[in-house]
Amino acid sequence: MLALISFQILFFLSLGLIGYYFFEDGLIKDISTGIIVLALGMFGFLKTAIEMFENHREGKN
Repeated sequence: MLALISFQILFFLSLGLIGYYFFEDGLIKDISTGIIVLALGMFGFLKTAIEMFENHREGKN
């Protein structure tokens, strides 16, 4: 699950950066900026998932 979230963040971040740097149209740049912000916001979701994993694992002391 954590790997899936990580790959999703990497995909959105790379898609947003490619769209931002390679397209000149204003609308595509705006959408790319939104995708970059979405990817950065998903880091909080990844942090929460990691904390839930650490708190609920079986071998915790």
